[in-house]
Amino acid sequence: MKRHVTLAALACIVTTVVSCSSTDDASTSIPSSTAPISGVTTTTPPREHQHPYASPDLIRGASAEAAEAATQRFIVGWTTFIPWDFDPAEEWFARWDAVASPQFIGQMQTSINRIWSWTWNEQRKVFDSRVEHVVDTWLSDDSESAVTRVTISRLVLGMNDRIDQIETQTLTYDVALTLSKSGFPQVVAVTETSVDAPPPTAGAPR
Repeated sequence: MKRHVTLAALACIVTTVVSCSSTDDASTSIPSSTAPISGVTTTTPPREHQHPYASPDLIRGASAEAAEAATQRFIVGWTTFIPWDFDPAEEWFARWDAVASPQFIGQMQTSINRIWSWTWNEQRKVFDSRVEHVVDTWLSDDSESAVTRVTISRLVLGMNDRIDQIETQTLTYDVALTLSKSGFPQVVAVTETSVDAPPPTAGAPR
């Protein structure tokens, strides 16, 4: 679903989210709740007979469809982390940096330890992230930026846990992107939210 919002409002939320990610932990917009969250984490049997999740192909252009395809490609990699990979940081960036802006990549280079330190400390991996639902997409009036809200599920398993101890997390994010008529969207910010949260703008979409 595509909705239009005022450019000033959308620019404000994108600027706010991006600027927040370079501040101290107490004020950052990068999710601090990547660890299991009360109320959305459950212990479930492993996903059986499911094909690996495949994100849609990227789409060029300044459209809601392009924003949603880029968001899905980005979010499944950004929400996956395996601390015992050969080079876990490099592997993490490689999963999503092709659809992110240089500024966002730079912010993540200074935030990775804070975001994922719990996986090292607890020796747990976060894997098999997949998009469950694209909730909505809001475009600016000039179609140069967008925010896509998306819900994902992912699995969490400790290094020494049994397979029947796998946990499932369900999380929702607002992903802000810049758009180009001839190029692919680029992610500039991400904020954890809820499915029924107000639109990520000052004022209702029209």
